[in-house]
Amino acid sequence: VIRTMIWKKKKKKGFASGSNESHDALNVSWFYNWNSGLDSTPNKEYVPIRQSQYWPGFEAAYTKEGYTHFLGFNEPDRPDQANMAVQPAIDTWPGLLKSGLRLGSPATSDPFNPWMGDFMAKAEAKNYRIDYVALHCYWYKSAAQWQADLLNIYNRYHRPIWITEWNIGANWTGNSFPDGPSLLTDANATKHKNDL
Repeated sequence: VIRTMIWKKKKKKGFASGSNESHDALNVSWFYNWNSGLDSTPNKEYVPIRQSQYWPGFEAAYTKEGYTHFLGFNEPDRPDQANMAVQPAIDTWPGLLKSGLRLGSPATSDPFNPWMGDFMAKAEAKNYRIDYVALHCYWYKSAAQWQADLLNIYNRYHRPIWITEWNIGANWTGNSFPDGPSLLTDANATKHKNDL
């Protein structure tokens, strides 16, 4: 399958879910919503995902205009997310390849757990294409730790990295905020800006 698409220079900033108003306020260039079928615009690309082994269907990714990228399974290592063993993910991968879109790896809940390494090894053994590594980074780390961890991931898989989910304020990151993790205050905003 050969698929041609418009090349758009992308900004790095995107958004998981959200409304058009939030996208515009943050000036993002891409978004996704753990599904497929929404529309891209000239300034903002929608990125479909194959959330789990059987959902959503492939039709939109195969046929819809305006898509250039496709995300693999969402946290297949977690029972409350895609909940997939590595072999079913490998068995389903040709369906994602058939889209002809630039294809991202599954995004595990932790890129250092064995699921990701096993999947990548099996995909490479079958010569399956994976154009970039999608990461979920619910980390609170220093800039030096970020650099070391991202370099480690790059050196393992030798592919571009796309962080599709990141949140330093999630309650499981170990981070603390002056006014609690859920309030929008000047002190919390300053901490977020400094952490960024």
